Amino acid sequence: MKKIKFILPVLSLALFITTTEKKVFAISEKAVESQKEQPINGTITDGINNGVIKDTYIKQIGTLNTVLSDKNGNFRINLENSGENKLLIIKENYEPVQISVNNGQEIKVKLYPVRAKKDEMPEAHTAQDDIFNYVAKPLGSNFSAMYQLRYQAQRVPGLDGNSASVIQGWAVNETALNGQLRMDNWLGSFKIFRARYPVDIKNFPYNPAYNLNITQFQLTGSKVFSESENMELAAGISYLLHSQDPDNRASGDNKPIPYTNSFSDFPQTRQGPGMTGMFGYFLNEFVTINGNATLYPFLFTAFRDLAGRGPSYQGMLEIGANIKVKTLPGIYLAGSYTNQFLFGFPGIIDDANLFSLGVSLDPFEMANLSATSSEKVRK
Repeated sequence: MKKIKFILPVLSLALFITTTEKKVFAISEKAVESQKEQPINGTITDGINNGVIKDTYIKQIGTLNTVLSDKNGNFRINLENSGENKLLIIKENYEPVQISVNNGQEIKVKLYPVRAKKDEMPEAHTAQDDIFNYVAKPLGSNFSAMYQLRYQAQRVPGLDGNSASVIQGWAVNETALNGQLRMDNWLGSFKIFRARYPVDIKNFPYNPAYNLNITQFQLTGSKVFSESENMELAAGISYLLHSQDPDNRASGDNKPIPYTNSFSDFPQTRQGPGMTGMFGYFLNEFVTINGNATLYPFLFTAFRDLAGRGPSYQGMLEIGANIKVKTLPGIYLAGSYTNQFLFGFPGIIDDANLFSLGVSLDPFEMANLSATSSEKVRK
């Protein structure tokens, strides 16, 4: 009887300890499961063309915990307590990176082609690494050479102050150059064209009576203030320099002959600052659409006719759009339309419509492609 009284407490204590251990183990197991229920989701893309990268190797540092990205560049990985909160991301022909992460985080990683052999692996690509934005962007770096047609209609005041001359027609065989350079969220751009515009005069013995030689240069600085993967907006300031010189000088005294009896018969230069807005849009991976609107509210005009008179006020509004179609990496076919509407007092109207077709190059995309090809050759 005494033995039974002794054994019962012992059995009760053992049962209590066993039950407690099971509860503690169950709680610990639930905590681990809860921690693993918060995976890290991510996407791997190419930093040059924004295309997805499949079969990328993702490994948790300090463990054997690894996964591969799927055909859409997506991956999911659970962090193990035994390792570091860092992922090593490796893909052949791309620079490897290490990234610090936390449970439940969603990340987007851009890998860049290997440019040169490095002794040390970078900790991660930072914003400073991308300051020159070598990747293709809707408002990215590019340089274009264009063949240009222009239809121009002018209504300019007569030298007598009462009449006005209307000059209109097509100009062919014009050339234009333009380009822009992206640095982080800043964009610098330029446009220049050289034109020879024929002036036809009604009832004149021969046409054109003379030609206007035109050179126009625009320099713009903008800030990209709205960004998404497919669309960007920018705003900034621009400066216009426009010079036109008619070849209507007399062979005797080299003075301009007033064929149209308007200030278009005389050399002039107009220039001034303006305000500009731009947008860029990726229609798809091959087609990019850009647009711009610029207002030059007041242009300083250097002009004097034979009597020393000149126009009192001029301004200009420019609206344009262009489309680029990728044919090869970094090489695009480009087409554009631009309307330049000059207005002023007294009675100055100059409506120029420019149609352009040419080739646009992204030098940084081409340079990265060349570097990747060279690396493959070395291997």
